[in-house]
Amino acid sequence: MIGRLKDMAFDRSGKCILSITLEDDFRDGYDELKDKDLVIDVKPYRKRRSGEANRYMWMLCGEIATVAHITKDEVYRRAVREVGVFHRPLGKQRRVRAIFSGLAREGCRLVLRGRRRKGRRVS
Repeated sequence: MIGRLKDMAFDRSGKCILSITLEDDFRDGYDELKDKDLVIDVKPYRKRRSGEANRYMWMLCGEIATVAHITKDEVYRRAVREVGVFHRPLGKQRRVRAIFSGLAREGCRLVLRGRRRKGRRVS
């Protein structure tokens, strides 16, 4: 569920009261959960990876797997182990280089030739 924190206040006992504005109608859920103890996890909204980006990632994993003679699932698992948790935005080229450098440490080598985009060659 997506929403925004609207206001924060404290009652007389010092307990925090949060007001949240929700994108969806929550009346049915409210009636069901009212006066019950809840586990609440508030974190920033993050847009999910698009289907197109997901297909591209698996296509790259397939290309690497062909050259490395392993499954594309193994390529994905190795990339996750090598790159680890995402901390800061990287350009597409830097992400691809990070994956290739991880595979190079394993003794694999792959050269991809990209298509032209906006007058320059992508490699």
